[in-house]
Amino acid sequence: MIIVNTIRKAEQAHQQGQLAEAESLYRQALSNEQHIDAIYGLATLKMQLKEYAVATQLFEQALSIEPQALDINFNYLLCLKQSNQVDQSKERLREISHHVGNNSQMVSAFANLAFELGDYQQVINITSVSQQNQDNINFIAARAHMALNQWPDAIQYLVKLSERHPNNTELLNLLAQCYGHTLNFNLAMPIFEQLTALAPSLENTLRFADLCILAQDKAKAEQLVAQLENHANTEFSAQASLQLLSIKTKLARLNHDKPQAISLAEQLLAREPSSSLAWQVLFELGNDSAHKQVLKQLPVVVETSEQHSFDYRQNLYTLAKVYEKSDEYQRAFEYFTRANQSQYLQLANQNRAFSYQTLKAEINRLTEIDYAHLAETEQSKMPATNSPTDHPTNIFVVGMPRSGTTLVNRLLCQATNVASVNESNGIASVYEHLLAQIAAADIPAYLAKNAKALAEKYHDALPALPAQTEIIVDKMPHNFRFVGAILASFSNAKIVQMRRNPEDLALSIFSQQFNDYHNYACDQKAIAQTIFEANKLMDVWAKRYPEQVYDLSYEDLVNNPESEAKAIFDSLSLRWQPSYLEFYQQAVPSFTFSEVQVRKPINQSKIGFAKHYHDQLSEFRAAYNSLLK
Repeated sequence: MIIVNTIRKAEQAHQQGQLAEAESLYRQALSNEQHIDAIYGLATLKMQLKEYAVATQLFEQALSIEPQALDINFNYLLCLKQSNQVDQSKERLREISHHVGNNSQMVSAFANLAFELGDYQQVINITSVSQQNQDNINFIAARAHMALNQWPDAIQYLVKLSERHPNNTELLNLLAQCYGHTLNFNLAMPIFEQLTALAPSLENTLRFADLCILAQDKAKAEQLVAQLENHANTEFSAQASLQLLSIKTKLARLNHDKPQAISLAEQLLAREPSSSLAWQVLFELGNDSAHKQVLKQLPVVVETSEQHSFDYRQNLYTLAKVYEKSDEYQRAFEYFTRANQSQYLQLANQNRAFSYQTLKAEINRLTEIDYAHLAETEQSKMPATNSPTDHPTNIFVVGMPRSGTTLVNRLLCQATNVASVNESNGIASVYEHLLAQIAAADIPAYLAKNAKALAEKYHDALPALPAQTEIIVDKMPHNFRFVGAILASFSNAKIVQMRRNPEDLALSIFSQQFNDYHNYACDQKAIAQTIFEANKLMDVWAKRYPEQVYDLSYEDLVNNPESEAKAIFDSLSLRWQPSYLEFYQQAVPSFTFSEVQVRKPINQSKIGFAKHYHDQLSEFRAAYNSLLK
C-alpha cells in the first residue's frame, strides 16, 4: 500500500510538471519493488527529458513484465521514433499491431504513429481490423492508401467522409487528387469547382486550370487563365506566376500555336531552366536552331538537376530524342536508359517495383472468369448511326500503350455523330476493384444482374459530349484487361484490339516517361513480360468473341491505311470516306504521348524503327523469346 501511495504521488508530481520530485518518488518506489507502474512512469519521464537511452531501457524492462500492454508499447515506439531509431520502431510496431484490437483511442494512436513512421501498410492493417467507423480513423486510412498509391481504396474512404462533411476543403482537396491520379478528371472537376468556391485562392485557381487541361476542358482552362491574368501583376508570387506561364504554354501547345508555344517556353526557361515542359516544346515544335539549343544547353541542365524528379527524367527523354533525330542512336539509348533507371530505382525504394508473378496472377484470373454465356446477347450487331438507343453505343479501343490506339481513335472520330472521351479511366473505375474482390465463380451472375447499373455508372462519369453523339469511343489502352466484363455489361459494345510488333512496341514504351502505375515501363524484361501477357489475354478475347472483338495490326493499318481503315469502319457499321485519312489537318487537341504523331499523315516511319537499337534491345528480345517457347 505504501508503494502504491508513493507511485500515486509520483504520478501527481509528474502531471504537474514537477519532474525532479516525480523522479525521486518513482525511484523511491522502485527501491522497494520493481513495480511496473513505477518503471513505466519513470520511462515516460525520461523520454520527456529526452534521455532516450535510459527511457528505452526502462520501457523494455516494463515490456518484459507486460509485453502486450498497449500504452507501454505505444510510448516505447514513440521513444524509439524520437531517438531516431525508426527501423526498430517499425519492427516493434509490426510485432504489436495485431494486438491493437478495436479500442478506437488505441487504433487512432497506433495508426497515426505508423503513418508518421512511414509504415503505411501497418496503418491499413491496424485500421482495417477496427470496427470503429470513426472519421479520424477513416481519414488516416484514406491517407495511408493515398501514400501507397492505392487510389480506389482511398476514394472509398474519402467519399464516405465527404458525404458526412460535404464542405470540408481538406477532404475535397484529397478526393480531387485521388480522382486525378485515377484519371477520373470529370469526377475531379466538380469537386475542384466546389473547392475553389469554398476556398478561393490563386493557388486553387491555378490548380483548377491545370486540372481542366488534364480533363480536356480546354475552354474552361482558357477561361480560368483569362481570369488569372487579371490578377497576375498585383497578387502573384514568383512561383504562382511561373505556374501560370506553364499552363499558358500547355494551352498554346494544345492549340497548335507554334510561335506562341515556343515564345512561352523560352520565357519559362529564362525563369526555370529545368522546366521539362519548355524543353519538350522546343524539341517538338522548334526548328533546327532550337534543336541545337537543346543539344547545347540541356545536358548541362540535366547534370545539375535534382535526380529522380519528374523534370530530371523527362529532360533525359527529350535529350535522347534529340540525339535520335540526329541518328545518334547509341547516345540516345544511353539517355533513355538513364531515365528509366532513375524511375526503376525510385519504384524499388518505394516497394512498388514490377512483379511478374502479380501480373500473371491477374491475367490468369481474368481469363478464368466465365463471361462466355453473358456475351451471347444482341451485342453481336452494332446499330448503324442514327438508330435510337437508350445510351450511345460504345466502341472501346484497347491494347498496350504506344500500339496505335490514338491513331484509331482519331480515325473513328471522323465519322458522323461519333465522339471520343479519349483516355477515360471510367472502365477501370467500374471494374478493377469489382473483379479483384468478388469470387471468380460469382462474377458472371453479378455482371448479369448489374449490367445496366454498371454501364450507367460508366456513362454518368463521362465528360459532356455533343448533343448529337450516338457512338462513344473510349481509347484507354489498358482496358484490354476488362474486355470480358465490358461485353457482359454494355449492350452493342464493340472492341478494337491494337497489336504491334513487339520490339517496336517495347522501344516506344522504353522511350517515354510513364506514370508509376505503369511500373513495367522502365525495365526491358518487365516490358517483355507485360507485352506477352497482354497479347495472351487479347488472344483469349479475340477467340471468345469474334463478333465483338476486332483485332487490328498497327503495321497493317499503316502499310495499307485505306483498306484497313475501311475494314474497321465496316466491322463497326460505320460509313467510310477516304477523306477521313486527312484527320491530321484538323486542329484537334490530343492529350497523349502520341499528340505529335497524330498531327501528321499516316506514315511508315516508325515501322521497324527498333532496328536502330538492335543491340541495345537484346535484353528485351531474350526475355520475350523465352516466353514464346
